[in-house]
Amino acid sequence: MTQQILTIVVPLLTPFVVYYIWHWFYRRHQLAEAEGRSILHWQELPWTWLTIAGALLVAIVFAVLAFFSMDLDGSNAGGTYRTPHMENGVLVPGRIER
Repeated sequence: MTQQILTIVVPLLTPFVVYYIWHWFYRRHQLAEAEGRSILHWQELPWTWLTIAGALLVAIVFAVLAFFSMDLDGSNAGGTYRTPHMENGVLVPGRIER
């Protein structure tokens, strides 16, 4: 179930969420201009917000990767990978031993 959410639902909804956030900031900027309020210089530049958003996304990705690469008890979930090899003339496929 988690894999389906991460591979289907999240990529499907991400553009809508990003658009909604952008639209909210854009409307806020328009309302401030219509009321004659001045906008701070750093709020006009998109680079600050893009950098903050990028750093936040990187932190989220690292947290998700760390969470899903551990078992509930904190041990490594993967086990030890054994490469494919030959035993008595028979090819033994690679596998993960836990």
